[in-house]
Amino acid sequence: MELTYIKDAQSTKPADSIELLHINQEKEYDIPIRIIAILFDKYLKKFNLEDKQKSNEYNEKKKIINQFEKVMSCIRFEIIDTKEIFKANKDNLSVLMDISASVNFVSEFETLLDNYLDIMEFSMLNVQIKDNSTNQEIEIPEFINNIFKDIKR
Repeated sequence: MELTYIKDAQSTKPADSIELLHINQEKEYDIPIRIIAILFDKYLKKFNLEDKQKSNEYNEKKKIINQFEKVMSCIRFEIIDTKEIFKANKDNLSVLMDISASVNFVSEFETLLDNYLDIMEFSMLNVQIKDNSTNQEIEIPEFINNIFKDIKR
């Protein structure tokens, strides 16, 4: 199965491709977590975050790191039991801040993909999903369908 996120269909920039293996379909957020982890790893390998030669470059690098963090916060909020949020935070304002920062996963994930593609100089992202451990069709969660509009089975 292949998922494609297209930022700019008219661009002459190449596409980026990643491969996901052995998806745990019982965990709804397994696909986006793996995508984020692979993209973050590719980003770190391309850019040395310690290199602060140009202020603009450093600010751009910091911006995408913050976006990775926002998306992971959204996922964490979705996965964690609501009671845990209240236990972890001491006051209502902290709880409200955590919830408000995490409510729009699809939008935050799309922003991350757009920023990643811009910085890495790609026009689109192809995600190959291969799960040879079972013969079952891989079920794509609805929120992933909302992000990756082009899905080939």
